[in-house]
Amino acid sequence: MPSLTEQIDRALSDGKLRADAAENIRRILSGEESDFAVRVIGELSQANEWEELNDRFYKTLAFGTGGLRGRTIAKIVTPSERGTPTALGRPEFPCVGTNAMNYFNVGRATRGLVIYIQKWRSGQRVEGRAKIVIAHDTRHFSQEFTRLAAETASANGCDAVVFDGIDGFLHELVGIEQLVRFFRNQDLMGIRDGQPPRLGLAAELAKNIADRDRTHLRARHARDLEHRHSAG
Repeated sequence: MPSLTEQIDRALSDGKLRADAAENIRRILSGEESDFAVRVIGELSQANEWEELNDRFYKTLAFGTGGLRGRTIAKIVTPSERGTPTALGRPEFPCVGTNAMNYFNVGRATRGLVIYIQKWRSGQRVEGRAKIVIAHDTRHFSQEFTRLAAETASANGCDAVVFDGIDGFLHELVGIEQLVRFFRNQDLMGIRDGQPPRLGLAAELAKNIADRDRTHLRARHARDLEHRHSAG
């Protein structure tokens, strides 16, 4: 049986695999990625799912106006990715691919963020170890990605503070500067030895700020409606 590299080369010469996809696949196969990624690529190759491989590897995810976005579950899920599904049927692992939201790209983006933060702090002559705050929502693999981002940041010299639980209020938090001030005034060491702090107090503080702001916005909206009614 041809090796996986030979299968990729043959698919490229036969026009089944895009040149950019083949290049990204070769980079994964020749790099330090896990055996898991190699196994998934092999499963798709054996099944002749070249269009799926094209979709997963024709580019590498890049930041856009909506941040870093991509599939976490592929159109075609391989046996290795399916693993032991959750009770709701979610695959055990996110899909492999440079054009997917997975451990590869989350780790890559986190390392880039830490480098940027450290470079900025150095330019501003800020002393001490950098800290970042991470929260997650209910989307697929969000909690796993949060854990990976925190561990990656810590391994690269940046402490990570992880919110305790799922907190959608962060998306509408107007008083974020108060939360930042809270973290700045605390001696929060972040993740050490893979153990994140559980910041129930910080989460409660931020929730109170969000509740206050929502009340303020509702009151302002009511005043606007009253003004329009009086003017009419």
